[in-house]
Amino acid sequence: MKKLLMTMMAVTALATAHAAQINWATGGLSGLANPGGGTFTTNWEGASVYFFLCDASFDTQLAIDVLKAGGGLAGLTGEGFESLIQATFVNQPRVNPIPTAGTGNVGDTTPGYVIDERYSGFAIIFDNSGSYVAVSRVATSTQTMGPSTNLPLPMGGGANFGVHEIIPEPATAMLALAGIGLLLAQKRKRA
Repeated sequence: MKKLLMTMMAVTALATAHAAQINWATGGLSGLANPGGGTFTTNWEGASVYFFLCDASFDTQLAIDVLKAGGGLAGLTGEGFESLIQATFVNQPRVNPIPTAGTGNVGDTTPGYVIDERYSGFAIIFDNSGSYVAVSRVATSTQTMGPSTNLPLPMGGGANFGVHEIIPEPATAMLALAGIGLLLAQKRKRA
């Protein structure tokens, strides 16, 4: 009996450890800008949405500057980005004509996870061509995280996303050109 009771307690502890999660929702995205031409369907539909937890005071302009310069998600590290925690998903949310939503795993192993706290976050979406990135403003939950209740964190829809062109910084472009030049030089030597 004691062994059964201990097993039941262990299962309950595991079940409640990750019971509270954040329910991310982009809101309707059909209003996202299409600066390169095309339509919502050709530019954004089917693209992955990446969600990040952050401090309420996080300046998304820092992320925008890195992303516009071609740094990608890997560039969102180091000074100024210490508070960012990328949400993990069983099924990565994708942009649809209807509001895109997903439940991010936030549990007791996530730094900063605290019951009875509000959470802030923002979303990033790369368009299907890889030429533009949409970044939302930081949104803060209106409710607090409970021990077993999911916390809604809506991003506010397309009106709260800015769309920015990705233009690799000159050093990156110069390296790419130098690489192409070396390849052409090697090809000429062989010929």
